[in-house]
Amino acid sequence: MSSNDIYCDIWYEITKCLEYDIPSSNGEMMYQNRKTILHLALTSSALANIALSALWRNMSSLRPLASVINAFGTGGCLIYPQKRSGGDIWELREPPDKGANLSGSETALWTVLSQLLGSPVLLPNIRRLHVDFDTFRIPSKNHLLKLLVSPTLDTLETKQGKSDDSPVFAFYQTLVHRRPALSRISYQGASSSDIIPTLAPLKSLRHLSVSYDGKPTRRRDKMIISQLAEKFPSLSTLDVDLDVFLLPGYPVDHYALKKMKLNASLEELWAFFLSGFRCPSLESLDIHVHPSQGISWRSILGQVATAFPQLEALKIELSGSGVACPALRKHDLDTFSHHRMTQLHLVHIPYDISSDDLTSLIRMWPSLRSLILSGYGTICDLSTLSAIAELIHLEYLCIRVDCMTLIELPTSSPILQPTNNLQEICLMFPIWTSTTEAATLLAQKLRRFFPRLNKVDAEGAVIVDLQHILRNLDVHV
Repeated sequence: MSSNDIYCDIWYEITKCLEYDIPSSNGEMMYQNRKTILHLALTSSALANIALSALWRNMSSLRPLASVINAFGTGGCLIYPQKRSGGDIWELREPPDKGANLSGSETALWTVLSQLLGSPVLLPNIRRLHVDFDTFRIPSKNHLLKLLVSPTLDTLETKQGKSDDSPVFAFYQTLVHRRPALSRISYQGASSSDIIPTLAPLKSLRHLSVSYDGKPTRRRDKMIISQLAEKFPSLSTLDVDLDVFLLPGYPVDHYALKKMKLNASLEELWAFFLSGFRCPSLESLDIHVHPSQGISWRSILGQVATAFPQLEALKIELSGSGVACPALRKHDLDTFSHHRMTQLHLVHIPYDISSDDLTSLIRMWPSLRSLILSGYGTICDLSTLSAIAELIHLEYLCIRVDCMTLIELPTSSPILQPTNNLQEICLMFPIWTSTTEAATLLAQKLRRFFPRLNKVDAEGAVIVDLQHILRNLDVHV
């Protein structure tokens, strides 16, 4: 049988089972559609993948498509997008990274899948699965979910916001029973119990993200924070609300963790550090906390420096207003004097650091690539800005700078020859002018400190477009 015969049979079966009428008045469109399908069908390994995009009027007409898929062997990618203006769209195609995807967001998806189950394995090459438990009703029987859990499944994302989480846990229990080689799991939603202990048998897990809309109420289901090293020995990335764990635990070192993001109250954060949970290899820590007058920055940051000796990137973000929080001082950050910091983000945190102390801190970390001091605090003077300009690896900066002082900087002042790579800056101090002349002067002075600067975000400023000014400077170089 020739390739054209194969193509004709494929095209006939697809159009027949989908009841998709190709407009005869547009031969060019029909030719392009056929050409695309023919090319992908004949170039894919063992005809394992098809490219198919069609509209359908009757869901029941999809039943014969199961035989078409089976005839093409295994693999493929099933994508079911949201409703579009032209109707529902069905796509079965090969993704760019050659791995299969499955995502569902409509109730009708399950109707389609139930009609496609003509073999014991559905899309056995599937690598990523996204399930939104709020947009469709899980079948009473779990057999359909079992067929979606392929041994090749690598990434799983689930989301649900309803109080009844029994279908979700039934799915995860099925998942654990099938033991796929999962490396990444992300769960978001409301839950009356904790999902993490259910996942404990998945020893291959390397990335875990769990976010609850409400706190779990069944504390007996919670895992002790210290058990992470035992249950998930390969875990390298953790993104969780700390209230999913029992705190404190017992002293333990987790050597695989490289990156961690924690959402916590200050009390939970303190209990976490009291547990003695250490990550000797942790490189990045992102903490989201609520403001409190009782916080001791020195004690918290001292524990961070001790628990994570290899830490290079630190972000602490304060939710709400920072005025209810004590100001950060230089000695609070001195605990990181022996760390090779490449990123320091203090978002919305007030600070009381003199320009001289800030200059000293900056010179303590010559490898900084990104620096954010976005809370209310000291306005950086020109000496501090000069120290920042000496950071040759710097790529992003967000600080409070008196832009009017920069504008008034005499042109006769010593010429800087900085070698930093900074391209983007956020100025947290308002500019009380909107004239093109002032904006041009500001852009020129900023370029003296940061020669590669091409993007400026002036928070709270009333000023002409600085990006346009910077582009004009480049044109006239």
